[in-house]
Amino acid sequence: MKEEKVGKKPKGMVVVISVGKPGGKKPEREADPDTKKKASIEELQQEAESLRGARDFPTARRFQSTANMLGQETPGREVAAQAAQALSPGDEQMSTSLYDEGLQSPDFMDMRQNPSEYDPTERENFMRLMRQMEKHRRQVARGQESLAELRRDDPSKFFSDRMTGRVKTSEDDDALSDILKGDLSNVDFCDCCSPSELAWAVIKAKKKSKPFHGYNPKRHHKKGGLSAKGRAKFKRETGANLKPPVTTKPSKLKPGSKKAKRRKSFCARMSGSKGPTSKKGKLTPKGAALKRWNC
Repeated sequence: MKEEKVGKKPKGMVVVISVGKPGGKKPEREADPDTKKKASIEELQQEAESLRGARDFPTARRFQSTANMLGQETPGREVAAQAAQALSPGDEQMSTSLYDEGLQSPDFMDMRQNPSEYDPTERENFMRLMRQMEKHRRQVARGQESLAELRRDDPSKFFSDRMTGRVKTSEDDDALSDILKGDLSNVDFCDCCSPSELAWAVIKAKKKSKPFHGYNPKRHHKKGGLSAKGRAKFKRETGANLKPPVTTKPSKLKPGSKKAKRRKSFCARMSGSKGPTSKKGKLTPKGAALKRWNC
């Protein structure tokens, strides 16, 4: 057995003979161990973004927080690789064992119990990296617990939707458009869902759908026209002081009043502007604004 020294501690080489059936892939061609987890993290982030668009911020925070915690595995493994390089340069497999074992690793335990047998600088560097890696491991563990809670609660039906596939829609979202219009004649539903589950799918689709073409939540009001943020942005850019829309019905407005004149002026100007009021059966920004002003 050939020996090499790491610090002042001799370390031997152990030969492992395997008599099992060879694997299907060579080690150098093995996929990233957390590739599937990365995909799920991306899906969790997408669901969080969708929930923010639906204004369900508490649930969005749960999904985003879980994704952030699970995402700590990659930097944790990178730190483990640094620790393995500091302990045994050239040993690529050691980083995996260090990450899996954490602070219960025999090398870490031995360094902590027998500090005099190691070079002080190398020992301090290795133990610092191991403690840094452990912080990432704990975040991942909390993320897994949070993910289990999300699976159990399923507040947005994200996991049940993935398992059963609620509504079969085409790539151009024609089926979704038909559902939102109330026309179900050309929609093909799966047989595995109950009426209540299908109803939830429709509600969720409505939450994710935009109220009109070209809708921008940072600029537009859901019912049409500019929101308070949109008017403030317009004022910063142009200096114009836009006022909130007149949403009162014309029958309830006093003839000749300031609001009645504002509404009449807006309807005349907007109606004469270029552009359609609807597109594929859905309002455009112009049509939504006219509808909100009761033009």
